[in-house]
Amino acid sequence: MMYKDTDITVVMIQESFPDVAASIVAAAAVSPSISAESLRESHPDIVAAFMNEGRSEASIEVAAAVEADRERVLTIQAMARPGYENIISAAVADSGTTPDQVKIQLFDAMQGTTASAHALHKEDGKELGTTLAQLSGGSAEGGEEAIPADVQAEDSMEAAGKKSRGEK
Repeated sequence: MMYKDTDITVVMIQESFPDVAASIVAAAAVSPSISAESLRESHPDIVAAFMNEGRSEASIEVAAAVEADRERVLTIQAMARPGYENIISAAVADSGTTPDQVKIQLFDAMQGTTASAHALHKEDGKELGTTLAQLSGGSAEGGEEAIPADVQAEDSMEAAGKKSRGEK
């Protein structure tokens, strides 16, 4: 029997040629097993091209990463200030520390140093004020020491007496 192209369908093949249908289904169910080893054996030129491309891209990425870290280290080292070497050396050693983070750490450390110096100067100023007041006969709070009432009365009478006599 002769078939036209339009007569051939899946159902027709399954009904008329069950063995052919079964072999088509079995062949479609088998997937080829592809592994790195099978590709190396069957297509060594393609595997070599992929390997070279990967190495080239990795080399470019490594060079970019090295340059970026070099720039990071140079930027951090440019921020070095006497007395803050420990912050700089820790930041250079930790590749995750950014220059912006170092700026914040340095600012905080400098603020702490300034606050400590201010507190020390304030304490020194109080001590100096007390010493000067004692040397000049005043009080530590400023002004004159409290004069007892009897001394004030005596001074007042003496001043009144000088005034009545016309003395200055």
